Amino acid sequence: MILSVCDDGCLECCVFLFRCVSKAIPMAQTYLLVLIAFLPLFASTSSEYDDTYAVIVSTSKFWYNYRHTANALGIYHAVKRFGVPDERIILMLADNHACNPRNTYAAQIYHRPNMKVNLFDDTVQVDYRDSDVTADNFMRLLSGRLPTHAAATRKLNIGANSRLLVYMTGHGGVDFFKFQDKELISGAELGNLFYQMHSGRRYKEVLFLLDTCHAESMLRHIKVPGVVGIASSNLDEDSYGNRPSATIGTVLSDEFSGHLCDIFEASNHNTTSSIQRLVTQVKQRPISSHVQVLSTHPEPISKIPWMRFFRGSGPLPQTNVNNLEDPGSVDVLPPLYESHPAFVMDV
Repeated sequence: MILSVCDDGCLECCVFLFRCVSKAIPMAQTYLLVLIAFLPLFASTSSEYDDTYAVIVSTSKFWYNYRHTANALGIYHAVKRFGVPDERIILMLADNHACNPRNTYAAQIYHRPNMKVNLFDDTVQVDYRDSDVTADNFMRLLSGRLPTHAAATRKLNIGANSRLLVYMTGHGGVDFFKFQDKELISGAELGNLFYQMHSGRRYKEVLFLLDTCHAESMLRHIKVPGVVGIASSNLDEDSYGNRPSATIGTVLSDEFSGHLCDIFEASNHNTTSSIQRLVTQVKQRPISSHVQVLSTHPEPISKIPWMRFFRGSGPLPQTNVNNLEDPGSVDVLPPLYESHPAFVMDV
């Protein structure tokens, strides 16, 4: 609408302008209401995977704990491959094994003896490293109690609708898990941490993967609803390393984490395989410990797809199956790379 009035601002022109504006306002209000009504149709580009987050932690230092860094990086790449972007992944590595002077392959990390896939490539974004990987920072991260000046990349912006994957690997014992051989988090503290998260409405559901000795003893303290915990070992037994490399001079992965990574790499993003099926697949492979599941989730684990905690809303690259001799389908296990018994190392 184009309005034309005289330059003198006479009374007649002012009345005319007022009447035009008065008619235009209800029309604008009508257009606005129509726009609001149809806005959800145009704005519903979000997906159920927009609220998937992952916290991946290796708490071990020193060269002979190389496998723990490799474990964490294997899980990290699986989560990224299924579309969870780095801004929704927190990666904590207590040691830079890639740059250790003993490392035959400088600035590289491998978790299979064929040395085909470098896990420490230039796409890896480490959020907490070295001395910043502490029990205090881990608990503050999950509970949302980080200092206000903490970098945005170090915060976990989860809420009541978030799906959260927590993966931890390192050394532990009955009712404790160590951080860098300097400090520890007890089972009671872990249970209290999840109580704080539940009270603060910081998750909808959680999948907690713990690879350490006596792992069940830690997860049994989690009593709040909505959590599925998978422990690499039962209450009174160790977990074990496997896939030793004569070239690198140490073990490249742990049994539990190595089997998980094999299964994840042989799967694609639209798998409906359940958590129960995932546990069964791990147990079907040579493993010296007894994997345990502790769940407070209202759904049975036979009905919960494990992909629910790995799938993100980011781009999905082609399924990375080139590293496997015969990746098979979701229900066909990838082949083992080592036929020898487990290389026993206290985890």
